[in-house]
Amino acid sequence: IEGPASQNQIVANLVSANAGVGIHITGAGADSNTVDLNAIGLDPSQSLDRGNASHGVQIDSGAKNNRIGSAVNLGNHIAGNDNDGIHIQGVGTDGNQMYGNLVGLDFNRFNAVPNSWGGVTLLFGPKGNTIGTLGAGNTLSGNGVVGVYLFGTGTSQNTIRGNRIGLAAGDGVIGNAQGGIRILADADLNTVEGNVVSGNGGPGIELLGPGLAGGAIFDNLIGRDAADLVDRPNNGAGIRIADGVLGAEVTSNIVRANIGPGIHLAGGSTSGTLVFDNTVTGQTGDGIALDGAAGNVLGGIAPDQPNDVRG
Repeated sequence: IEGPASQNQIVANLVSANAGVGIHITGAGADSNTVDLNAIGLDPSQSLDRGNASHGVQIDSGAKNNRIGSAVNLGNHIAGNDNDGIHIQGVGTDGNQMYGNLVGLDFNRFNAVPNSWGGVTLLFGPKGNTIGTLGAGNTLSGNGVVGVYLFGTGTSQNTIRGNRIGLAAGDGVIGNAQGGIRILADADLNTVEGNVVSGNGGPGIELLGPGLAGGAIFDNLIGRDAADLVDRPNNGAGIRIADGVLGAEVTSNIVRANIGPGIHLAGGSTSGTLVFDNTVTGQTGDGIALDGAAGNVLGGIAPDQPNDVRG
């Protein structure tokens, strides 16, 4: 779909084994299109890899306000593609929304059918995009690198909300190979809210500088199943903020049972982070670790905002 094509619907197609992108929405004016109920990168049973040779879905070059999965029961099944499951790129590619998609697993959520890089990736300037919402999140599991990846100057004010990242059927996990959520390289002021991030092959949530203005990380469950009953550790810190991140806010998260510190602030130029009202229990490393980081605040000003840190 090329701009100015707008308000089109792509519904219930099988889009697989193509030599490039599966579904591509591109250019100024390619706005308010809807992509629902498609199988992208799979065979007709939605169990076997028949990946497209690039991204499953790509939105770029100023396309705005498109929906990839327009409601909880209208999501797409995107797996097996040779790059990202969903890829959003470029300045002006704003206001796109992703709801209810299954990205990186087979239809029954028992096995990985990985997209080779990320479940959802935002690069080089898109703003105001929404990856999931409470009650209509995406399942982003089993992918070759990370569940969600945000990178580059201007990639800001995006929201990652209400997703299951690393979880499979029931209380099982099929983690993303290198971590759950990774935000870096001047991707400033993004919000990570209300996700379950567990069982991944690296840190659960990771912010990396230098110079990244951190944004807010709150109300996430990290290292357990969605009911907070069974340990499903990430293979690294639950939350890692490092390499010169400035001014993040980490609040009201439940961080349990990860292989490493629960919350890890690292690097001398990592400063201005507020860490309060978190529950941090049962890690293999420290509950909260400061590794050279300076000028950060642990605990809130109000008496009802302490961190609860226990073994």
